[in-house]
Amino acid sequence: MVRVLVLGVLVLLGAAGCAGFASDRAIKIEDTAHLYADCLRFGNVDLAATMVEAARRPDFLKFFGDPDERAIRFTSIDVAHVDVSPGAERATVLLNVRLYRLPSVSEISLTDRTEWRFDRKEAAWRVEPDLELYERAGR
Repeated sequence: MVRVLVLGVLVLLGAAGCAGFASDRAIKIEDTAHLYADCLRFGNVDLAATMVEAARRPDFLKFFGDPDERAIRFTSIDVAHVDVSPGAERATVLLNVRLYRLPSVSEISLTDRTEWRFDRKEAAWRVEPDLELYERAGR
């Protein structure tokens, strides 16, 4: 009987510990999403690229490129909503974006629905950016 009770307590503690890790990841995605938005907003494309899925990183860097030469200028990017999956393995982050596309200075507003995945190996969140959304903006 004591063994069953001890085993039950250990299982509950293990589940609580896993829930704690998921909770930590849920907090970390909000921080990461804010950092990503700030990096894009202020032209720190190289740092933003570190948060992009490795397979998409070259396209991301090519698209946003050199801040002096790229056509897109951000005037604001705000994290509007973060929805974390059960277990905190995936998340959807809504970004409210305001930008203009040179040579025009007419401001465009859009909502970027970014998909994020938690990379267990690197213990970091990775975004799958929708570059086509920005390509279409202002065209």
